[in-house]
Amino acid sequence: MSEANLITLLGEEKLEIAGELVKAIGHADRLSIIDLLRNNKDITVTEITQLLNLHQSVISQHLILMRRRGVLKRKKVGKESHYTIASPEIEQVLDIIIAVAKKL
Repeated sequence: MSEANLITLLGEEKLEIAGELVKAIGHADRLSIIDLLRNNKDITVTEITQLLNLHQSVISQHLILMRRRGVLKRKKVGKESHYTIASPEIEQVLDIIIAVAKKL
């Protein structure tokens, strides 16, 4: 589909949002976070940090970016932040990225 068709289909504003969404998931650590959330559904920053063996500051930056772009949702439980994937379509996008990457 050409860009002109996408503009016609989405409009310029939604096309910009789509581009920002792709950027928001377009990092190996972020893809790993999404995959982790897909398999664990609702986990804390501490759990993500431990499971991915990354610094908490790095994880927090990725989570903030993805939450602002609508990829993730955050729920505060006491002092902890629990993260979930915002929509099932994000999981479908991850599946497509994995399938394409396996073919490369």
